[in-house]
Amino acid sequence: MLGLPFFWLVMLLCLLPAEARWAQVAQEWEPYRLNESQRAWFKSIKAPNGVPCCDISDGHPTKMQRRADGIYIPDPIHLEEPRQWIKVPDEAIVKGATNPVGVATVWYVPQGSDTVYIRCFVPESEV
Repeated sequence: MLGLPFFWLVMLLCLLPAEARWAQVAQEWEPYRLNESQRAWFKSIKAPNGVPCCDISDGHPTKMQRRADGIYIPDPIHLEEPRQWIKVPDEAIVKGATNPVGVATVWYVPQGSDTVYIRCFVPESEV
């Protein structure tokens, strides 16, 4: 039996990546100086399929371009210049949501080293 110290070591190793990730997201949002009402807005956002987008810790501010065939954002996992732009799937775009933050926000999950799954996207202004 490994005991209690081993348990806490495992817990610490599991929580450090989450803490590092939160620190990164917090730095992304720092320039926007969000108030409590804006922070609460993140918890209220749901994808068009009804699934919650989650929270500010999962949402990332992003640039966006409206093109004839849809909305595009800079690829969030390939950061080398020049940045590639990827199309936001229509089923991820939250329509009719007033955005009190005023910056486009994307919730995504990397899938492998080359693909990103966009769960939710709220434009900087209504669609």
